[in-house]
Amino acid sequence: MQSSTADAARRTMGVSIVFWRHEEGREMGMVCEVWQIAEETVQDLLDDPSLGREVLSELREYNEELPQDEKIVLSLDKAWDGINFVADYGKLELPQKFLTEGGTPLAAIDLGFGPARYYTPREVAQMSKVLGKASFKSVQRGLTVSDLVAKDVYPFEARESVHDALGYIEGYWEELGNFVKLTTAFNRGLMIYLF
Repeated sequence: MQSSTADAARRTMGVSIVFWRHEEGREMGMVCEVWQIAEETVQDLLDDPSLGREVLSELREYNEELPQDEKIVLSLDKAWDGINFVADYGKLELPQKFLTEGGTPLAAIDLGFGPARYYTPREVAQMSKVLGKASFKSVQRGLTVSDLVAKDVYPFEARESVHDALGYIEGYWEELGNFVKLTTAFNRGLMIYLF
């Protein structure tokens, strides 16, 4: 039996990658958000892909009502590409570009930039173990801003100091690790989508 959209929204605590395009004529920015999501909600979305935008809208409203320490959404601001790059640079046991290309495609759900992607609770638990063992300082050892610029890592430029660029990524790296650990504690998955 299909549950209501509101029920699905209440159960969904997931990960999503969210990209915003600013209005025409304005600077484009790409921001990443991470959501927690229940497996039942993924099944609801597979059963009826038309629920996608409605469920996510209701989840966003639900998230806004939660106290800060119970939020189901984590913003990675513009650090998402830096986090991907550092994880790949450190050869962590994560899918390459794990925030934007990892997980399983949910072909029935397309919110603008290709199909949504989903990590199961089991995959999230593995991700939590990997991130929990990997201190940012040890993973990024030897990395420079020149490396970030040479690989066109968004949004870094050559004029930035190593301290500023890597410090920016490190703050979000730590937040992501804590959020993934919490997601594992609740036995939830992560959903990634681009729009």
